[in-house]
Amino acid sequence: MPTYLLKCENGHQFDRFLKLANYNDPQICECGSPAKRQITAPMIAPMFEDYESPIDGTPITSKAKRANDLAKSNCVPYEEGMSANATSKWKQGEAKLEKAFDKTIDEEISKMSAKQQDALDSELRSGADIEYKRI
Repeated sequence: MPTYLLKCENGHQFDRFLKLANYNDPQICECGSPAKRQITAPMIAPMFEDYESPIDGTPITSKAKRANDLAKSNCVPYEEGMSANATSKWKQGEAKLEKAFDKTIDEEISKMSAKQQDALDSELRSGADIEYKRI
Protein backbone atom coordinates (compact mmCIF):
# COMPACT_ATOMS: atom_id res chain seq x y z
CA MET A 1 0.00 0.00 0.00
CA PRO A 2 1.42 3.38 -0.95
CA THR A 3 1.89 6.11 1.64
CA TYR A 4 0.64 9.56 0.72
CA LEU A 5 1.50 12.91 2.27
CA LEU A 6 -1.69 14.91 2.78
CA LYS A 7 -2.30 18.52 3.84
CA CYS A 8 -5.60 19.91 5.10
CA GLU A 9 -7.03 23.40 4.67
CA ASN A 10 -5.81 24.28 8.19
CA GLY A 11 -2.19 23.47 7.29
CA HIS A 12 -1.90 20.13 9.09
CA GLN A 13 0.29 17.61 7.27
CA PHE A 14 0.01 13.87 7.78
CA ASP A 15 0.82 10.56 6.11
CA ARG A 16 -1.84 8.04 5.18
CA PHE A 17 -1.65 4.52 3.75
CA LEU A 18 -4.16 4.08 0.95
CA LYS A 19 -4.95 1.16 -1.30
CA LEU A 20 -4.76 2.04 -4.96
CA ALA A 21 -8.50 1.31 -5.15
CA ASN A 22 -9.05 4.17 -2.66
CA TYR A 23 -6.80 6.65 -4.49
CA ASN A 24 -9.65 9.00 -5.45
CA ASP A 25 -11.55 8.78 -2.15
CA PRO A 26 -11.78 12.15 -0.36
CA GLN A 27 -9.43 12.33 2.65
CA ILE A 28 -10.29 14.09 5.89
CA CYS A 29 -7.79 15.37 8.47
CA GLU A 30 -8.21 14.60 12.19
CA CYS A 31 -9.33 18.21 12.60
CA GLY A 32 -12.25 17.49 10.25
CA SER A 33 -11.02 19.54 7.27
CA PRO A 34 -10.68 18.08 3.77
CA ALA A 35 -7.11 17.20 2.79
CA LYS A 36 -5.31 17.06 -0.54
CA ARG A 37 -2.38 14.88 -1.62
CA GLN A 38 0.98 16.66 -1.76
CA ILE A 39 3.59 16.00 -4.42
CA THR A 40 6.70 14.58 -2.77
CA ALA A 41 9.80 12.67 -3.78
CA PRO A 42 9.30 8.92 -3.72
CA MET A 43 10.77 7.09 -0.76
CA ILE A 44 13.24 4.42 -1.74
CA ALA A 45 14.21 2.06 1.04
CA PRO A 46 17.62 0.43 0.61
CA MET A 47 17.78 -3.35 0.79
CA PHE A 48 20.54 -3.07 3.36
CA GLU A 49 22.65 -0.40 4.94
CA ASP A 50 26.15 0.32 3.66
CA TYR A 51 28.88 -1.51 5.53
CA GLU A 52 32.56 -2.36 5.31
CA SER A 53 33.62 -5.80 4.16
CA PRO A 54 34.83 -7.76 7.20
CA ILE A 55 37.46 -9.36 4.95
CA ASP A 56 39.28 -6.34 3.52
CA GLY A 57 37.42 -3.21 4.69
CA THR A 58 36.07 -2.34 1.22
CA PRO A 59 32.91 -0.17 1.41
CA ILE A 60 29.87 -2.21 0.34
CA THR A 61 27.26 0.20 -1.01
CA SER A 62 25.21 -1.85 -3.49
CA LYS A 63 23.85 -5.32 -4.14
CA ALA A 64 26.43 -5.81 -6.89
CA LYS A 65 29.31 -4.89 -4.57
CA ARG A 66 27.92 -7.22 -1.91
CA ALA A 67 27.69 -10.11 -4.39
CA ASN A 68 31.24 -9.36 -5.58
CA ASP A 69 32.58 -9.27 -2.01
CA LEU A 70 30.87 -12.54 -1.11
CA ALA A 71 32.19 -14.23 -4.27
CA LYS A 72 35.80 -13.08 -3.86
CA SER A 73 35.72 -14.21 -0.21
CA ASN A 74 34.17 -17.56 -1.13
CA CYS A 75 31.16 -16.76 1.09
CA VAL A 76 27.40 -17.11 0.72
CA PRO A 77 24.57 -14.87 1.95
CA TYR A 78 23.34 -15.77 5.42
CA GLU A 79 20.12 -17.74 5.55
CA GLU A 80 18.08 -18.79 8.56
CA GLY A 81 19.35 -22.04 10.03
CA MET A 82 22.95 -21.56 8.91
CA SER A 83 24.09 -20.80 12.45
CA ALA A 84 22.57 -24.01 13.83
CA ASN A 85 24.07 -25.96 10.94
CA ALA A 86 27.51 -24.45 11.54
CA THR A 87 27.27 -25.25 15.27
CA SER A 88 26.34 -28.84 14.47
CA LYS A 89 29.27 -29.18 12.04
CA TRP A 90 31.61 -27.64 14.61
CA LYS A 91 30.49 -30.14 17.27
CA GLN A 92 30.97 -33.02 14.83
CA GLY A 93 34.46 -31.74 14.06
CA GLU A 94 35.25 -31.46 17.77
CA ALA A 95 34.09 -35.06 18.36
CA LYS A 96 36.19 -36.28 15.43
CA LEU A 97 39.22 -34.39 16.71
CA GLU A 98 38.72 -35.77 20.22
CA LYS A 99 38.55 -39.31 18.84
CA ALA A 100 41.75 -38.78 16.81
CA PHE A 101 43.42 -37.29 19.90
CA ASP A 102 42.53 -40.32 22.02
CA LYS A 103 43.73 -42.68 19.28
CA THR A 104 47.07 -40.86 19.05
CA ILE A 105 47.55 -41.04 22.83
CA ASP A 106 46.75 -44.76 22.86
CA GLU A 107 49.22 -45.34 19.99
CA GLU A 108 51.98 -43.39 21.73
CA ILE A 109 51.44 -45.23 25.01
CA SER A 110 51.54 -48.57 23.18
CA LYS A 111 54.99 -47.61 21.78
CA MET A 112 56.36 -47.16 25.33
CA SER A 113 58.23 -49.88 27.10
CA ALA A 114 56.45 -51.68 29.93
CA LYS A 115 58.60 -49.75 32.42
CA GLN A 116 57.59 -46.38 30.91
CA GLN A 117 53.92 -47.40 30.87
CA ASP A 118 54.11 -48.38 34.56
CA ALA A 119 55.78 -45.05 35.42
CA LEU A 120 53.09 -43.14 33.53
CA ASP A 121 50.33 -45.17 35.21
CA SER A 122 51.89 -44.52 38.61
CA GLU A 123 52.11 -40.80 37.91
CA LEU A 124 48.48 -40.62 36.80
CA ARG A 125 47.26 -42.59 39.84
CA SER A 126 49.22 -40.36 42.23
CA GLY A 127 47.09 -37.41 41.19
CA ALA A 128 49.10 -35.79 38.43
CA ASP A 129 47.20 -32.93 36.86
CA ILE A 130 47.16 -33.23 33.12
CA GLU A 131 45.85 -30.46 30.94
CA TYR A 132 45.47 -30.96 27.24
CA LYS A 133 45.98 -27.92 25.07
CA ARG A 134 45.73 -27.47 21.34
CA ILE A 135 48.57 -25.62 19.80
